[in-house]
Amino acid sequence: GLSNLFIMRAGDDATKEAAEQSARQAEVLAARREKHAAAAGDAAEGKFVVKAALAPGQTMKFCSICRVKGHGSRYCEVLLRRPDWQLIPSQKWFVDDAHNQYHCPNGNRLVDLCDEMHFSRMAMYLKGRQCLENKARLGLLVAGRNLMPDTFYIRDMQWVDGLHPIDVDGDVLPWFVKEAEGNEGSFVECCEKASDCMTLARPGANFVVQQHVKDQLLYEGRKFHLRCHVLITCKQDGSTWRVYTYRDGYLNISPNQWSPDCLSRDTQVVIYRSQRIGSWEPWEDVYPKCQASAKQIIEQAVMQGQLDGRLGQEQFEIASLDYMVDTHGEVWLLEINMGPVLRDSFLDPDLNDDDLISAAFEIIVPQEDPPNLGRWDFVCELIGVAPLPAEPPAVSCIPEQVTAVSEELLEDKVVDDVLLFLDSFA
Repeated sequence: GLSNLFIMRAGDDATKEAAEQSARQAEVLAARREKHAAAAGDAAEGKFVVKAALAPGQTMKFCSICRVKGHGSRYCEVLLRRPDWQLIPSQKWFVDDAHNQYHCPNGNRLVDLCDEMHFSRMAMYLKGRQCLENKARLGLLVAGRNLMPDTFYIRDMQWVDGLHPIDVDGDVLPWFVKEAEGNEGSFVECCEKASDCMTLARPGANFVVQQHVKDQLLYEGRKFHLRCHVLITCKQDGSTWRVYTYRDGYLNISPNQWSPDCLSRDTQVVIYRSQRIGSWEPWEDVYPKCQASAKQIIEQAVMQGQLDGRLGQEQFEIASLDYMVDTHGEVWLLEINMGPVLRDSFLDPDLNDDDLISAAFEIIVPQEDPPNLGRWDFVCELIGVAPLPAEPPAVSCIPEQVTAVSEELLEDKVVDDVLLFLDSFA
């Protein structure tokens, strides 16, 4: 009954985990500051800006970090290890009505990669990505394909189309109410019976409702799910899409023995990675099924036009997919996280994503032909419908293409700006 409802956002365990995570992040920042401070002497001489001579056939490329939330700084850090990439410092751009300060590359330049998409030749976010990340839209996208648990929808305290689950005598599996816009296991609430689900909804919000996967496979008696990664790219033509999956991943394992009667967060909602997936014996058989599932989902999104190309601008995104496995060997998608947590070796020497990101950029911006895929596997190429050319804006805010490194990048003020951003790469 209602006494067994568990609000996943509350509890001492969540508070403790948040505090521990904040402490780990502080250690990461301190390590980065120490690393870049040690290189301050070189930076003062401009060595962060002027690199070694390029090899024959190489051309200089530029990136900029404009403090947009996401993985932009992490991606730039990977590219700046290459001899043919340089950092363009940023400057203040404008302040919006909510008093948020926006930044852009120095001189309003167009650069090869920037977390402020208006100034980047490559977009690191897919247009239409909400069709994958929003749980309600994802459920509708894959409806009838036996890829996700049966899903019901609540919109503003009403069951959509009047369809709702019912209590069944003897059915002990719990139910989950998930806010459609939440991800990474957040905004998930759990209850004992189907008839309790509406009590966990809120006015003005959208939710998906799913029952626990039947006949789940356990890991030494504990609940777990798989976290897999996918790379999606689209060419400048706006219609050519490519999909890759990563052969490695993570097992997220509960610390508790599983029981349908225990509705605690640690027992029912497992969001923290526990170990790499390669050591899990069934992975060899399960991975192709996760790969096939990811292909079907992304193919549907492209062919239905829900993922949209950008004419004249390449785009890419790394996403994570969470799966449960049942005792029959079938995989069930729980959610897709666009812009997922990607740990680095400063934070976690063992369970980090450094190799995943570095190999992804060998695909996105290859140094070899053919590119070295590392542990990424090519899944498929999809041809969607190219978008129509957009009407030209009355006044363009996109600057002319960068053709050379300006001498102003060697000024002390700009070098200080470079150090500031390198110091905040976390």
